[in-house]
Amino acid sequence: MIPNPIGAGGQAECVPGSNYQNWGSAGGGGSSATVYDGYGAFALDEQSLKLGVSDPKDLFRNERQAKRSALKSCKENGGVDCKIVLTFVNECAVTMFGATDSSGSKLAIYTGKGVDTEHAGNEALAKCKATGSPMCEPGQSDCVERWRND
Repeated sequence: MIPNPIGAGGQAECVPGSNYQNWGSAGGGGSSATVYDGYGAFALDEQSLKLGVSDPKDLFRNERQAKRSALKSCKENGGVDCKIVLTFVNECAVTMFGATDSSGSKLAIYTGKGVDTEHAGNEALAKCKATGSPMCEPGQSDCVERWRND
């Protein structure tokens, strides 16, 4: 899935396809567009389990921008001591809430990365189950891809 630069009804959306470079452009002449890697990040306040995700509506061309957005999101969600728990480039990432052991006495967050949310979710779920957690519940997900600056 790729970000749709045209959007529908003014809302961001993702659409399948690979020839998205020319969507919304007038003519097919040579372009001096720059291609950037897409960056994303998750931040977490471990005490309160408040999570922040880099803004999926923005395109981040470096890790620093994505981290700053995730930290801001975490604090806006009520986190106080937010720290980056995952960064990702040109891929998908998923968080999974579970426990640190089979007693379920302490909650934890597990993360996974992959080519799509299914693969990322499977990785996060495997990490959660490996601890013996009695529950593994999906949290946030986000995907980022290379993008062009036309």
